[in-house]
Amino acid sequence: LAYDSARGVTVLFGGWDAAGRIGDTWEWDGASWSLRATTGPSPRIALAMSYDSALGVTVLFGGGSGAYLGDTWEWDGPSWSMRPTTGGPSPRYLHAMAYDSARGVTVLFGGWSGTAHGDTWEWNGTSWSLRANDGPSPRDGHSMAYDSARAAVVLFGGGVGLGNTSLLGDTWEWDGASWSLRATTGPSPRFANNLMAYDSARDVAVLFGGLGLGAYDDTWQYGAAGDFDGDGDVDLSDFVTFQLCFGGSNNPPAPTCPPGVDADLDGDGDVDLADFLIFQQNFTGSR
Repeated sequence: LAYDSARGVTVLFGGWDAAGRIGDTWEWDGASWSLRATTGPSPRIALAMSYDSALGVTVLFGGGSGAYLGDTWEWDGPSWSMRPTTGGPSPRYLHAMAYDSARGVTVLFGGWSGTAHGDTWEWNGTSWSLRANDGPSPRDGHSMAYDSARAAVVLFGGGVGLGNTSLLGDTWEWDGASWSLRATTGPSPRFANNLMAYDSARDVAVLFGGLGLGAYDDTWQYGAAGDFDGDGDVDLSDFVTFQLCFGGSNNPPAPTCPPGVDADLDGDGDVDLADFLIFQQNFTGSR
């Protein structure tokens, strides 16, 4: 799924049903689904899509069709176009993509092709560029969304391999130059079918469901600066955590700061009064 903000529709491609893999394109306008195309990319599962608002196209990469796929396509509303590329990500599925509107690039991370991937790629509308081989551990079945308020791609969870006996529940952010681990608490570890999208009205990334010890139907949100416990508000429990991390200007965060908590809200390397003012501005109280 990807949301086309110019046309106000959500675009869906591919998947799986009782008859096998699917290669149709549908759009949801908020009231009903419309079948838009039955030609374009080959039928496939576990592909990734995101909407490029600068070019006005939905970008699709990879997936599985009995073999791992490494093709790049763009949907402009009427039709699909395959983009000839060389030197891009290797064929894979169960990867994730998100569009960074500040830098005008589509970001791809991870996936599976017999082994889990941990590489970060960016698509600028013409070509793919490998940006990093470090950051989150190699994984597949994770979810990603772009947080425009903080100009960062948010990544959550995933697993390793089709059996996914090693499930992950960490949260990372990509700022265009490097990955930063932001949280190790929040939703339980999970992979596949855990959908994440960014709510620009409330400046939070919203995650639903996924597979772990069974299928989940819970909803989480992430992104409000100061919401250290990931419960959707900035309240007194978050203030207690902030106090534990306060180290003052030009000092590292206090050693009492809980592991995985980033209370450096202005990103200058310390937790000081400036960070407290940001926390105070975002304080909502329990809700």
